[in-house]
Amino acid sequence: MANGLNVQGSGVFSYSVGSLYPEGASLASLLSFGAGGPTVLFGAQPSVIGTPTLNAYSFIGTAGKGYDTSVPDTVTKTMLVWAKYPAVQTSTALPMGAYNGVNTGDTIFLNHTSSADLFEGIAATASGGTQSIVSGGTGSTTFSNSAAYYLFAARFTATTAQMSYVLNGAIVNGAASTLATRYTPSRTVHVGAPFDTTSLGSVEITGAGLWTTALTDAEILQMATFFQNLKGSSVTIG
Repeated sequence: MANGLNVQGSGVFSYSVGSLYPEGASLASLLSFGAGGPTVLFGAQPSVIGTPTLNAYSFIGTAGKGYDTSVPDTVTKTMLVWAKYPAVQTSTALPMGAYNGVNTGDTIFLNHTSSADLFEGIAATASGGTQSIVSGGTGSTTFSNSAAYYLFAARFTATTAQMSYVLNGAIVNGAASTLATRYTPSRTVHVGAPFDTTSLGSVEITGAGLWTTALTDAEILQMATFFQNLKGSSVTIG
């Protein structure tokens, strides 16, 4: 299923989007970020958390600084985030999800520290429990262009979870994990600012999308093309 989306930008940049986006009935939020804050392509206006650093076509999120999509977390969903893979830093960056460090929620991790270098995530399994989902590969080697924004994807259902990314127009899937018991906290999905306010790494984000269904590989690639057409003339998409 696909619907047309036409948007007139203002402030940060102007554009006319004629691309199609997948699973329109399940699309909950689609956001582009820049100097004026978030531009809503679909869904509700997100609320700002703290004072994220704004750039011309992105923002830098970290603990206590980012955006709340205002969309309640669900068991089945797809999270897409266009972000730079961070340089080595003290703590892991969490670009999107509902993580709070205690009763954890499904979350994307960009884990580039002195002890780890990978793109991964967690899936909530029963109250307070988690299961690690790893994409595979070495992050700084795979995402070697420090100026580029890469599309990181996380797909969840009642029984499975899978981390994926798009690189040079092709999707790369990590192994799907089987989940025995799922748990969804009563939280909304955040971009750039996890619920956990302890010391966490920073991450630069140019866009994010949230669906209440698990997108197919083809649909994720469709969104990769959508965003390339939307911002590819302004930023480098890996």
